[in-house]
Amino acid sequence: LQYWSPAVDGFTAKLAYSPNEERPASGTITATTPAGYNPSLVSLSITYASQRLYGYLGYERHNDYTSVGNYDYAVNAGGSLTMGALKVGVLGEQIRYRFGGAAQNVAPLDNPFVIADAVAAGATGELTLSSWAVFSQYAVGPNGHLRAVYEHASDATGSALTTGALTGATKLTLGYGYTLSAQTEAYVVYTRINNSANGTYDFTTNQIGTAPTGGGDPRGIGVGMSYDF
Repeated sequence: LQYWSPAVDGFTAKLAYSPNEERPASGTITATTPAGYNPSLVSLSITYASQRLYGYLGYERHNDYTSVGNYDYAVNAGGSLTMGALKVGVLGEQIRYRFGGAAQNVAPLDNPFVIADAVAAGATGELTLSSWAVFSQYAVGPNGHLRAVYEHASDATGSALTTGALTGATKLTLGYGYTLSAQTEAYVVYTRINNSANGTYDFTTNQIGTAPTGGGDPRGIGVGMSYDF
């Protein structure tokens, strides 16, 4: 369920709520859906947009996603400034998870932190992940765009953390896009993740597989086309 407010002097507010569609039927308690499992989420954001300036602040909270009776949440903020052919921006995010012990934690099959050996299956306490990024885009001629993004994930912290697991990483992405029409762009992109000795960061899709040993440095090249409806 979503609500998007009208723009007022460049400001827009958005609110979203996802009800407990994954709540198990009565009597179907398993390790994947422990007793009391009742997941839901709420998300909200405020954005500002003008011809040269864009900024946003966002918050999202998940109930029961990693541990029954606990919640995880994320806060992120960022912005960009356009100066002629150049556009630059920055963003940051912090995510915090809570774990309640073996009887409450969602089964390892559905818990990415347990899969990556970041926390034990019966962990208690918190896990905090912080990251930031800077990006730029430069117009080359009437149709071309050079793009670069640098991202940094700090070492994970918190009492639920397994010693030495899920440490930080950096990511560099370079790309070029060519506008074919007002709605269509062709692009090529190169990206590389540099994990620390025990870091397990990977691509969101087409994963190479850095967990649970860590330390791998995934890299890839992509060519594609996007079309905006």
